[in-house]
Amino acid sequence: MDNYKTIDSSIIDANVNIGELITSLKVSYAKDLRRWTITPDKIQEIKEDPFSGYIAMSSVNEELGLFITKVATILGKKRDKSGCSSSESTTIHAVVTVFSTNSGKLLAIIDGAALTNIKCAAVTGFVTDACTRPEANSLSVIGTGNLAREQVKGVAAVRNVKTVTVYDCDQYKAKEFIKQLNSFLNKKVEINTAANIPEAVENKDIICTATTSVKPLITSDSFFSKNVHVNCMGAHTPESREIAHEILEKSLLIVEDRETAIKEAGLLHKNAIEFEEMLTLDPDALFNQRTIFSSTGHAFLDLISSNYVLKDLNIL
Repeated sequence: MDNYKTIDSSIIDANVNIGELITSLKVSYAKDLRRWTITPDKIQEIKEDPFSGYIAMSSVNEELGLFITKVATILGKKRDKSGCSSSESTTIHAVVTVFSTNSGKLLAIIDGAALTNIKCAAVTGFVTDACTRPEANSLSVIGTGNLAREQVKGVAAVRNVKTVTVYDCDQYKAKEFIKQLNSFLNKKVEINTAANIPEAVENKDIICTATTSVKPLITSDSFFSKNVHVNCMGAHTPESREIAHEILEKSLLIVEDRETAIKEAGLLHKNAIEFEEMLTLDPDALFNQRTIFSSTGHAFLDLISSNYVLKDLNIL
């Protein structure tokens, strides 16, 4: 246990480059590295209202020489009748332990919430880059928590975003969220709030959702542009999702791992494509249809993110 590094959020914030992490993800999936990685099913206990999750997930790859385990608690607030949170936001506490498969020694303990943030930003950028035309520039964000913020960072890393439309049923939160966006987006980006979800998503190139809603927030696709890309990263079960099942059924679904998606988010994911297949498709085939990244999370992404952080800090 001697000589391991403790990596907190301040170290990650000061050193991580989202663009570099996106490249690491692309290279890892292009090399089909996940197929040579052992990633057991996550252990989790999920409740819906108030939302809570107790999660443990691991991944090991001997080529990288790493074994990681993330342990996390996710606690939401009870929602009122309108679906809005009755209090501030979802609280995430997590740690990631990183061991060497060569020596067996503990190499690092990483702030799990901070690692999850950069991972989510990078995977959002990775998928958005593959599924949207280079000129895509309008973004809608539903939700105003940390995950929503990281999704904006991910999209901004791969596209020249010109407009961002924010929706939250709590308008105060939406306005406070805009202050966060102004702290890192280009000053020329136009940021505004929407009064409702149809207004938020109408004719947007890219939509990001990050809520703990127990019922679909987007129930009609009549306001979508025909080739919209959606990053759906919020709460999910086989029965509930931020986007109505009817919309998912009429879209090209993209998932981290098909088997995991079916188990955690329902059988309608049986025809979804995984990242490896996404990278082999003709870009125009992706650009010219509605694509939805239906995320359930996967520890392989935490493994690649941990590997990047340790290399960036010269620990590996």
